[in-house]
Amino acid sequence: MTTRLLALTAGGLMAFALAWPALPGEPPPTPIDKEKTDTNKAVPEVTDTNKSSAWNKLSDLLAPGPQFGADKSTDLLGKTVRGSDNAKFGEFGDCLIDLPQGRIVAGLVKSGGLLGIGETVRAIPPTAFQYNETERTLTLNADKRTFHQTPAFKASQMDDVAQFVASYRQFGQEPYWSQGGTRQAVREAEPSAAPAVASAAPSNVRKATQIIGFTVRDSAQQELGEIRDLVLDLKSGHILYAVLAQGGILGVGDKLYPIPPQALSFADTGKALVLNMSRDQLERAPQFTKENWPGLSDPKWASDVYTYYHAPMYWLPAHMEKDKGATELMRQPVREAEDKPAKVETAPATSPLASKIVEALKADSALASVAESIEITAEGSVVTLKGTVDTEEQKEAVVKAAKNTDGVTEVDDQITVRK
Repeated sequence: MTTRLLALTAGGLMAFALAWPALPGEPPPTPIDKEKTDTNKAVPEVTDTNKSSAWNKLSDLLAPGPQFGADKSTDLLGKTVRGSDNAKFGEFGDCLIDLPQGRIVAGLVKSGGLLGIGETVRAIPPTAFQYNETERTLTLNADKRTFHQTPAFKASQMDDVAQFVASYRQFGQEPYWSQGGTRQAVREAEPSAAPAVASAAPSNVRKATQIIGFTVRDSAQQELGEIRDLVLDLKSGHILYAVLAQGGILGVGDKLYPIPPQALSFADTGKALVLNMSRDQLERAPQFTKENWPGLSDPKWASDVYTYYHAPMYWLPAHMEKDKGATELMRQPVREAEDKPAKVETAPATSPLASKIVEALKADSALASVAESIEITAEGSVVTLKGTVDTEEQKEAVVKAAKNTDGVTEVDDQITVRK
């Protein structure tokens, strides 16, 4: 399976994509349902291919070129694991994941023993694996000596990151939570990819098989469904989707929803997941059926899904520098709206970000006189400026002040100059 990711490098596009909260009232296309549905919500419904050519162009830009790795975690269980010399190492036992961060911490390989007795389990960096769908085997980029010198995994110390660090270094890698991370493999495959940055160390490591079957509830504790599977991008070390199943009887007739993992959080009990979305909003999300799985590795489909949930797109290198802000935006509830473009917050009354810009303008003696004539609206970290000023210099100064305001990633300048 081709798993190479193509990094976008245009600086302006990167900043725009990071702050992208969802195009109000403009639904992106979906490969599942091309019939028009209810458009009474501000969040894109991902159902109508004809409503917005602007959306189609943007979605094309956000999507990486080649396809992702997209392997169902349940498909990997029990698969033979071989080395670079084709020697059999063992069987794939499970994945260790950090769901809130959307990361695969390691793949577990079982070897030796008899009927599970006396076997050794090793935690292997996910980027060291390559899954061959035709032969239905996993290949490790390592020889037998490297594999057998990898420390045994201790399940009783699941949250001890030191044991993972040792395994990563045995394979010549640094963990993704330290500088350099597992993006090294991607950079080798795609030299234009941006340098990796450190992420938080895993703190709630679970086996993938533990997450499958978890109940998913909305913020009001109403049940939405359960996790049916996880879709993994082994090459980059990310969880591409958690697949939520809803409805049906004994698995027949289920609706399946691919959900970016960071949109999910653990309930207080630690035995269920919470999705900050109502049932109605979920039902308009991208979906498919058990009998009709789409091409989940399709980058266009991925960009549509991630945009619907306000999720940071990990395949865009520049997003890594803004990961916290993008995740906070995603955590906000999906907005309700009338059948019209979403109402934006207008300074100075309701938008803290717009208010900060107004204060910056008033604090500048050269701009104080024009502050009241500028209409400032904010959606997430994207700011729009409208109004009329006397000179080009005033316009440039207002735009500069907005761009220099903390929290702003993109400024849409619609200011005109009096003639």
